[in-house]
Amino acid sequence: KLKSSARAKHASVGRSCGRPGALEDPGLDRRWALWKHRPTRLSSMGQWWDLQVAGLGTYQTAKRVKIRDARLAFFFLFMIGAGLLYIVVYTILYRNILFVKYEVSGEADLTIQQPTYHGCNPRDAGCKNDFRLLTELPYCRQFAGAHGHGEEKPLCKYEEPHHFNPAIIPGSLFVPTRLDYFNMDMGCDPTKANGFACRESWLMTNRTTTLLADIERYTLRLSHSWSVFTDGVMDSGTQSRSGGFLYKCGDREKE
Repeated sequence: KLKSSARAKHASVGRSCGRPGALEDPGLDRRWALWKHRPTRLSSMGQWWDLQVAGLGTYQTAKRVKIRDARLAFFFLFMIGAGLLYIVVYTILYRNILFVKYEVSGEADLTIQQPTYHGCNPRDAGCKNDFRLLTELPYCRQFAGAHGHGEEKPLCKYEEPHHFNPAIIPGSLFVPTRLDYFNMDMGCDPTKANGFACRESWLMTNRTTTLLADIERYTLRLSHSWSVFTDGVMDSGTQSRSGGFLYKCGDREKE
């Protein structure tokens, strides 16, 4: 009896520990409630960890959704292709915007050269001119062919560029096709006899007109040089290193 009574008491206490609401001893029930709700070290660490995970210790990731729509897929591919064409073809290949731009300064020089055999340099020894005969030029008075009725043509003469091309403006070139020669004499001397008045200050006399023979076969020679500072280092070159472009009259207006 004693053993079975002890076993029954032990089982009753064990069942009471498992279900506090069924405790037979009110004092034991109160002690169980206080022990269950007291803060323990383990629960405090758990609360701190939960706070870190919910705050700064979070990790975010994207969620991808696949939409089965052919029109949306075609529009997406079209926009990607258009962007690639704009960046690669237009921006990089055509406009070269990807390169860093630096200010370039340069000068262009334009000279003229008379016709020579095989295009030799007139400054070289042994280089000879290749002018056509005056008798072969129909716009000259010396022309050996038939002239128009009552037509009086001016005389022609050979001239080298340094004789008729003065350096008026640096970088510019003046090419005449006709030369006029005349003498200028003072028209009068203001005196008491003419009332100190002169109607003609200068008089032109002995005027003659001459055409430059074979001017249409002269050669224009262009050269240029440039320089640029890139990151504190100067770089320069001429037409032998990089080619240039020639704009004719009206080209810039068309652009």
